[in-house]
Amino acid sequence: FYKVEVRDNNDNIATSESAYVMAAGFSLKDIYKIKKTLEGKHAVVKIIAPHGGTITCDTGMDNKVDAAISTTESVLFDAIYIPGGQKSVDALKGEKKYVKFINEALKHCKAIAADNEAEDLLNKTFVSDFKDDKAILINQDSQKFVDAIAQHRNWDRMERASDLPV
Repeated sequence: FYKVEVRDNNDNIATSESAYVMAAGFSLKDIYKIKKTLEGKHAVVKIIAPHGGTITCDTGMDNKVDAAISTTESVLFDAIYIPGGQKSVDALKGEKKYVKFINEALKHCKAIAADNEAEDLLNKTFVSDFKDDKAILINQDSQKFVDAIAQHRNWDRMERASDLPV
């Protein structure tokens, strides 16, 4: 027989993977605080962009892309974060795969966070009908995102989201 240790740690998100959905021109200021919070909890942050290689943030710094949107799916991640930056958001709004990616995460009851202009992208998805959802966080403190990820899913969303056509 094996002894299983159960931890009662409400913000344990170690090894969870969050998709940072962004394009060139994303707001470095937006991602800095939330990335630092998640990585401080030993979570994994992956940059999902329109293409592989690197993307440049709004301050001109290059950032390594972990996956191109065409080669990944939201089911591989525990949560999604979308930073602001008008240039980035405009590019994402022009790609139908991002809308699908976000809608599927919504349907699978995952935590979704966005800052500033990224709300415009969410308004092109079914998330716009779920803004009162406790795991949809727009311009919220990064600890609230940690708390939502730690719940693994927002099962309260399940019945309503199950009818989404994605």
